[in-house]
Amino acid sequence: MYGKYSAIYAPQAQTAHYVNEEAFCPTLSEDKDSIFVHVTHSSNSICKGRKSDRESANPSPTPSSKVLYMASFYNLKIRSIDGNMIDFSEFQGKVVLITNSSGRGCNSQYGDLESLYRKHGPNGLVILACPCNQFGGQEPGTDSEVSDFVHTKFKVSFPMTTKVNVVGSRMHPVFTHLVQRTGGEPVEWNFVKFLVSRDGLRVERFGPKIHPKEMEGAFRGFCLGNKRGMLQ
Repeated sequence: MYGKYSAIYAPQAQTAHYVNEEAFCPTLSEDKDSIFVHVTHSSNSICKGRKSDRESANPSPTPSSKVLYMASFYNLKIRSIDGNMIDFSEFQGKVVLITNSSGRGCNSQYGDLESLYRKHGPNGLVILACPCNQFGGQEPGTDSEVSDFVHTKFKVSFPMTTKVNVVGSRMHPVFTHLVQRTGGEPVEWNFVKFLVSRDGLRVERFGPKIHPKEMEGAFRGFCLGNKRGMLQ
């Protein structure tokens, strides 16, 4: 598969996140080498950590690739947790945050996501949580059980999907698209987060250890925030 440190690229964003694969969640082993690294190529600034040897050029998109990115993202569909179809064409003009979620382990991120949604939802942020049981068996319940749990414990009001696969031969097309757009590295654990710009042209990937509350800067810089830091 891939080495201990993975480089996760965001087309057009010129940023890369390097994550120690043993540090994705407190349920996994953590040691002094469990370090998250954020590289911003435009400033050549590197926070504490080690850089992967997988780093490669991140070329700007051509006009034809821009059209393809937009069309492919807004053509996607996925079934909601209550059985209705979610058509991504409805997301045009909105900032979209998509994550593979679970009800155990790092489930406190549900609360952080809800806080973000309440703060930025009125200004154009869509959050879509996609329950998945492929990592540690941390989402074993039925759709109904998952829905009851998150709505009761975390008062979740953002959309959720039916349970999906995010790796392997039965990987859902939504995650196939997002993974391909961010360098091709497989989703590695629960709560990997993909942030899609309003025009569908830019996608940035955040690892499982990055909590939603730590993504405020990305919303302001990556998502066309105004002077008050609000989505617009």
